[in-house]
Amino acid sequence: MPLMHKKTPEAFKHNVKAEIEAGKPPKQAVAIAYSEKASAEHKKHLAEGGKVDGCPECEKIPESEANDNESDPDVEMHDMVGREMMEHIHSKNHKGLMDSLKAAIALHANKKDESDELE
Repeated sequence: MPLMHKKTPEAFKHNVKAEIEAGKPPKQAVAIAYSEKASAEHKKHLAEGGKVDGCPECEKIPESEANDNESDPDVEMHDMVGREMMEHIHSKNHKGLMDSLKAAIALHANKKDESDELE
């Protein structure tokens, strides 16, 4: 059985069971399940905007890498468009989502045109 990459109690139980069925000792199976849970929590932090205090996985990221995106206007623009799109999805605002998608496509097209001009 493949592991579930989620942080829910059901996923944790599933992962322990899967590892035991794969022949791992119970203590190792639990350790792997905890690792998967921590990884899923860490991915959520990254999706929500970056490094989070108290997250053991986030603590492994060097401070220089954690702050790289903050000074890059392109990354800030992509983050803003992404957050805007997520807000539209959650509020079921289909027209707003389409407008945000068009803005994201235009942003990428402009960046491609700029990079083509430099070559």
